[in-house]
Amino acid sequence: MSASDRVYRLLLRLYPEEFRAAFGDEMSLLFREQRRAAAAAGETVATFWIRILWDLACSAPAERAELLRARVFSNLHPEGRVMKTLAIASMLAGLFEAFNASAEGWYGGVAARDTHALTAGALGALAGVLLVVAGAALLRRARGAASLVQGSAIGCLVSIILAAVLGGRLSIFATLVGVVVPVALLVLVRRDRAEPRVA
Repeated sequence: MSASDRVYRLLLRLYPEEFRAAFGDEMSLLFREQRRAAAAAGETVATFWIRILWDLACSAPAERAELLRARVFSNLHPEGRVMKTLAIASMLAGLFEAFNASAEGWYGGVAARDTHALTAGALGALAGVLLVVAGAALLRRARGAASLVQGSAIGCLVSIILAAVLGGRLSIFATLVGVVVPVALLVLVRRDRAEPRVA
């Protein structure tokens, strides 16, 4: 291996490791062929290396950026960390919502004999169960999970709105959880569907 080949091999380290593993040998062969063709055409060594360095300066950062983009977008898909984190957060928020709304419905509705509070508690508990269902659907990644998540999130929002319209009172925190979490689910699932799939 010539000194030029060794230098070029070192320069290939500017590319991501995955790219080098896939194309490094072919690029080294192409480099040798280009060097021979440049020498046969009478191109100076300096001109040849300027052209090679310019190509590396343009293509290596582009490959690194593409790899980074692929990693970021893969995390937005249901198998990615962002969706898994959201799924777990949705399930935990749903459990909190169900237990909290049930307690509020019991103490405000049954103990105080207030039917509005009892209705709000039941609707809040339903909203919590729907959040748990949405989180479980995201974790399972089954076919139709996105539709189930959307339906559950919309059902959760409708339950919270009905609780407010019917005059029941859920705590501010329970109401916020019942609105913010399903909206976040809807936004991320919609964005996930809109993103191009990365191989």
